[in-house]
Parts: sequence; structure tokens; C-alpha cells
Amino acid sequence: MNCPPDDLTHPNDLGHSIYLETITKVIDEQVQNERKTYDVKTYQYDNSICFSRADFRRNGLKKFEITLKEPVTAGIGIDRSYMPGENGIIIYVDGNLVYDESFEWNYGFGQEHVDKVVEEPVYIEKKIVVEFSSIELAKYFNGIMLNY
Repeated sequence: MNCPPDDLTHPNDLGHSIYLETITKVIDEQVQNERKTYDVKTYQYDNSICFSRADFRRNGLKKFEITLKEPVTAGIGIDRSYMPGENGIIIYVDGNLVYDESFEWNYGFGQEHVDKVVEEPVYIEKKIVVEFSSIELAKYFNGIMLNY
């Protein structure tokens, strides 16, 4: 089935179908090879629930609370900004401390970060409380992500 192109330069319909079959085979092989290179963490955020700052109720100047509609077992991520100086954050789940961190950000600027702060999934029946060490940090809280 060796048909020359109609104008001897560009492929005809048969040439296009040969190209399509060849390219499809190469792409399929590449996709399969790529999938083999990913580890389990690649898909860890496929099942996530995100809550923005607007979903939280503010309790004072530095604390945010949210009540979930149904229980979930999940890891916890937070969208916040690091600010110059001390950056402290505490997270409670149903009244139990699950995260308490404080560190110095020694740069002359703030920077937004999305961090997974609770790696091991925790059972969350109802309430999450996020408390910051300063009003400045609380101003730049954007929300949380629960991944299960």
C-alpha cells in the first residue's frame, strides 16, 4: 500500500491515516510510560474538599471556625501567607489540638503558601478551628483543604 502523495509533497488520505496510527501509538506508549513514573503522592489531592475564608466564621481577631455538614477523615492543608517575623498557627479538630507550629520568616516581604499541615488523616466530626499568632497573619488566611 505504498501510495505516493497526490502532489508528491503532502500526504493524501492514506498518508494521513498512516500518520494518525503511528502518532497515536507513540502517544499511547508515552502516556503509559508517564503513568508508571508517578508515585502514590501524585494522586493524593484527587479527593479533596476546599473551604475558603468566606466559609469560616470569625471568632475574635485571630481565630476562624467552621462546622462541617458531615464527618470526614482527612489530611489538612492551609492556604495562608507567611509574613515577616513570627508565623504561628494552631489547628483544633473537635476541640483536640492537631497542629501547632511557629517559625520565623526572615524576609522583608510576605508570601502566599499552600501547605499540607496535617499529613496523617484525622477524623473530623464537626468543627475545625484555625488560630493565628497575630492579626496580620489572620488577615492573609485564605482557607483550608481537606483531602481524604
